[in-house]
Amino acid sequence: MQVVVQETSLWFKEGSSDKVYNVVIEEVQGSGMYVVNFSYGRRGNSLQTGTKTNEPVSFSEAEKIFNKLVGEKTKKGYRISASNTSTSIQVIAPTEEVPVSKCVLLNPIDESQAEELINDDDWVMQEKMDGVRYMIEIKRDENFDPTVKAYNRTGREVPINEKITTAFARIIADVPEVILDGELVGEVFHVFDMTHMGADLRQKGYEERYILLTSFLNLYFMRSKNIKLVRAYGINEDTATHFKRGFYNSVKDSKEGVVFKMKGAKYYVGRPASGGDYLKYKFWQSCSCIVTKVNSKRSVSIGLMDRCIVTKVNKRSVTIDHGDVIGVGNVTIPANFDIPKVGAVVEVKYLYAFRGGSLFQPVYLGERFFEVSVDEIQSIKYKDGSED
Repeated sequence: MQVVVQETSLWFKEGSSDKVYNVVIEEVQGSGMYVVNFSYGRRGNSLQTGTKTNEPVSFSEAEKIFNKLVGEKTKKGYRISASNTSTSIQVIAPTEEVPVSKCVLLNPIDESQAEELINDDDWVMQEKMDGVRYMIEIKRDENFDPTVKAYNRTGREVPINEKITTAFARIIADVPEVILDGELVGEVFHVFDMTHMGADLRQKGYEERYILLTSFLNLYFMRSKNIKLVRAYGINEDTATHFKRGFYNSVKDSKEGVVFKMKGAKYYVGRPASGGDYLKYKFWQSCSCIVTKVNSKRSVSIGLMDRCIVTKVNKRSVTIDHGDVIGVGNVTIPANFDIPKVGAVVEVKYLYAFRGGSLFQPVYLGERFFEVSVDEIQSIKYKDGSED
């Protein structure tokens, strides 16, 4: 997570032009090194982002770059609207308004446990989608007008993909209040659960929620290219084990993994300490890394964090010492992805890691725009199959 130590927001308005430009100095994970990033665009729209530092620099150098950029913008007619400085990271403590998580999270299992659940008719199985957790809420405001909002796994509101917005715009006036749970992969929202449909469904079992979800999507999104149902193997099938086994064997070499859900599982927020009614088995491993350097030939250096330590607790916030960034090698950025900036959090899949070395066969999956936490080095899988 980046620590913002200095920021300035500017604006420019003339005729039909109404633009904003933001500049920030951010410390890279308590390293004592800094990057200068910027974002810009039309007020109220999604902003384009970029960086002025392809690798971290000293604070004095970052401040020179920052001041030069702000000066260039003010000479072009931009006006400073706000500024802020901060020297320590502040993480908002859980509250009723901003929960730690707004959705069910899954605990991992190994292959032998997955084999048992395939043969257990009390469990259903779905493909583990390789995307970003995304919850869509349709509700009525005080004037009973429908609104659409999206949230990430931590319950914070995030921008809605334009294709998803268009898909919901066609039916929003006709649907009841709903909350859909799924994964955003590119421009497709893959839905696997529903927590509300006119009423709170979280106390109902997963099988009952899924049947309602299927009916809802078939009614409103049967032909949609951007809203898709994630099939649940083991529901409404005479030979559940046969269907689960067939799907499992067909995707084992090509997909990220599978998810198992107890048919009678209620929807609860968060993740139990172990076990539970929602489990995942991953064929490949993946981790959220921080970009530490932009290399040549479409490559970036990546790292994971040493174990985080809480150093101070206040009434509404905590101060966290994230320790050091531990390098885990480089990853190539495919041509269909933008090259991420230094300090960005990116998702990388891999087969295993070498102890004290790099990820083996890393594959870049994309930037984690809505989920900014970096995984700890202790969480990765090593060649011997163990965790550190």
